[in-house]
Amino acid sequence: MASGSTSPPALSTKVVVLGAKGRTGRLVLGHLKKLGAKEVVAVARNITGETSDDVVKWEAGDVKEAGRLSTLLKGASAVLFTASASQGWSLFGTNTPKQVDYEGCVLTAKAAVQAKVPQLVIVSSAFVARPYHPIALMLSTLFGRVMQWKRKGELEAISITQQAGSVTSYTIVRPGGLSDKKPPKGLQGIQISQGDTINGMITRDDTALVTAQALLHNTAKNTVFEVVWHKVEKKGEGEEEEQAPPQRYKDWTDFFSRLRPNNGAHDPAFYPADHGQPMGGTGKTEL
Repeated sequence: MASGSTSPPALSTKVVVLGAKGRTGRLVLGHLKKLGAKEVVAVARNITGETSDDVVKWEAGDVKEAGRLSTLLKGASAVLFTASASQGWSLFGTNTPKQVDYEGCVLTAKAAVQAKVPQLVIVSSAFVARPYHPIALMLSTLFGRVMQWKRKGELEAISITQQAGSVTSYTIVRPGGLSDKKPPKGLQGIQISQGDTINGMITRDDTALVTAQALLHNTAKNTVFEVVWHKVEKKGEGEEEEQAPPQRYKDWTDFFSRLRPNNGAHDPAFYPADHGQPMGGTGKTEL
């Protein structure tokens, strides 16, 4: 973040958060405010009970409605897709993984390009490039193939933005297992990785923090990466480290500088060549 009272360009004008009423989306709103955002449009299907303030303005909207997305994204400097399905397997559902995590993600990417929004940040999930990992299989079995649909959404969003040239950059944040049972650890407690080979947990708050910070760093543009907590050092059996975590990064600039850009939807470091087999070791990059 720039020093002084001047806000970074990405936060000086309208930022749109889709899925803002969800547990991760709501936390993103808080972090954007802390980072000095001037105008945040919080979008959810039902905004009953929500109150706007001098920064956050609540608007009703659905990621499945292309026309509404086009209206909401006009004049935005960034759009953050934090929406996810509220239903799993359902014949007649309206918020299934296919409809939200895939079709909604694709419509958002198209609307961002059409509205010439400079940045698109998508919160996805680790394990999407490992469809046969036990965790991916479990989640997809329980929640209507959610991992496959998230993966398809990622791939098409990347293709859409790339075909538009330099109009809209993308950032895909893939958190590990989401937990709110422990307090967030912040910058020094988060491990960043690429290649979808890492396992671990992270809080929604730390995920939201990384998502908001990604708007401020050029090295996060056109990247796909995972975030989990660093493994805790053990002082003794069953006893976790009590002292503050070591300083692993100088700052957020250092954190994001460790990323390498994605070369597209078929980049083998992020997706297997046939889009159907578990990744081998060649894509592993722990940072």
